[in-house]
Amino acid sequence: MTQTLLIAERPFRELRSRAILLPLPKALGAEGPVLVATPAVRVPPAFTPVPPKPDVVALGVTRVILAGVFEDRPTLNRALALAARAVAAGATLEARGLTLERSAARRDPPRGVEVLDQARVIEARDHHTANTLLVWRVAAPQRVNFYAEREVPADPALLEGLPPGPLLGLSLLGAPEMRATWRARLPELSAWLAPMKGWPVLPLPANAAEGEGDDYAGSIAFAQALLPNSPILLPQLADPVERRRQLTAGRMRALIGRCGAVITNQDLVAAIAGTAGVPVAGLVLGRDRRIVACMTTLANQMAAGSLLIYPPHPV
Repeated sequence: MTQTLLIAERPFRELRSRAILLPLPKALGAEGPVLVATPAVRVPPAFTPVPPKPDVVALGVTRVILAGVFEDRPTLNRALALAARAVAAGATLEARGLTLERSAARRDPPRGVEVLDQARVIEARDHHTANTLLVWRVAAPQRVNFYAEREVPADPALLEGLPPGPLLGLSLLGAPEMRATWRARLPELSAWLAPMKGWPVLPLPANAAEGEGDDYAGSIAFAQALLPNSPILLPQLADPVERRRQLTAGRMRALIGRCGAVITNQDLVAAIAGTAGVPVAGLVLGRDRRIVACMTTLANQMAAGSLLIYPPHPV
């Protein structure tokens, strides 16, 4: 029997991670629950938690999946070390929906990168990740499966009660750097928003509700500054518990489908909007390149009127 171990950074922590990881057991044809290396006690159905440093031999691991988004270089180093222990014990290795961002995507290779040469296949989620792997000279075969989670079937559970007519979707981080970015581009944003004056605002939080990373709070701050007379819909999403309980990838897709336009720096939101034919204004946040990777990877599929808005160049 195949025993599969999933290695991910912060598995299931935010909507993006859940959207990428939850379909994996079915896609992998797993014969039983997929093991997940995590400090969490509870994980979604079809998964079983094991310690972050599991005994791969005692668990009988025969297949290792490196999956989802990695942003932190030390975390990536530990993931590769765990994968190497499993491979040394006879397990096969592959990567699914792999995304490399921030320090994880530095040009210098991470410690233990040579284990990726033994992967049966590496499935990158975007061209930026694929290019990073080439720079690291990873020899394993790779393919790019563009943001596969954007094709999730729509779930209309949260649509009831939304007003008729177009809505403006917002998903922007709450970081001061993000606010500085859109404040510096007010004329450009105001011109793009002019046809949407009076549209109700629909927050589309895809990030974990943690301080500056809270894209619900960031979206509300943006709406209050640029759209002070627009009503805010689905106020229950302000509660992190309700947000996690109510908002799935399928429901996010249905909500985005009700929007006439979306402003975001979140790749999951932009990818789904592009699939739904909804124009996107992508706000680029400093060195956080997720929206750039998404909108350039899917450039030929983004709706007419979509654009990337970069921070102003230093004088």
